[in-house]
Amino acid sequence: MSNNKNQDNEQLPENKRTSMYEQEVKIKDRYKKQRSLHLTNKPITGGFLRVGRIDVELKGQVVNSACKYGHLHPNGVLTKMGPLYEQFGLEDGDEVKMECVSESSIRLDLGSDIRKSNISAECNAKPVLEKKGCRQRHHEPFRIQNWARWNPTQEKDVYFAFGELRRFTDYTYCSSMTKEIARGLNYSWSPETDIPDSLLIEDATETQVVAEFKMRSSLFKANHNKEDVDVLVVWEDDDPYREDLPNKIVCLKEVAKNAAAEEIYNHDLQKG
Repeated sequence: MSNNKNQDNEQLPENKRTSMYEQEVKIKDRYKKQRSLHLTNKPITGGFLRVGRIDVELKGQVVNSACKYGHLHPNGVLTKMGPLYEQFGLEDGDEVKMECVSESSIRLDLGSDIRKSNISAECNAKPVLEKKGCRQRHHEPFRIQNWARWNPTQEKDVYFAFGELRRFTDYTYCSSMTKEIARGLNYSWSPETDIPDSLLIEDATETQVVAEFKMRSSLFKANHNKEDVDVLVVWEDDDPYREDLPNKIVCLKEVAKNAAAEEIYNHDLQKG
């Protein structure tokens, strides 16, 4: 890599800078275990890459599309690179050339030696749905930014959404509420209802609270009593009749909407 090339790059207008930034990325065992690449924070502080989703291209050949994108963290670590290690067998000491294509995409050059000699035998394995000849259908992945297009299909989807959105709520997940845990707490619930789902920690007071998770708030009263539950966590709050619901309701769809706006706002601030 030419240092002069990157120094000259800094004198160019911002919209022409990123395509000329290059650096060598050395593979180290600790980052391999984390399934990541350490780009350092130089591309970030220099304005060549921004924190968040980074599209990834592989220069030269592609036996299989190993990594379509990763997530760049403020410390310069690019995560979600596991398939790259699996497909090409990258080892400690290997070097990869990284080129910034735009502020949200990079091109990786693995070098001919790596491409020819280290390709893993598992790289041609087909996913189960493909092996079984299943239909190809689009299912929207959960991301904060696509809150308007994503909907849960089961209650466990709401758990996952809460895990992704927890930092925007007032609660931290503690554990599921089993009968054994309930006995240990000397907690009882209405005999005609189901045991609530979980225990959360209310962050501001560091207090344990009993929580129930539902896809929609209107489903709560079918098998729960509001006297047994502190917090109802739902994707959609659709029940206008509040007398049978817990006092505190966390509507994750609204949380995601507000979180998406905040992330967009923060990104605009970074761009200046």
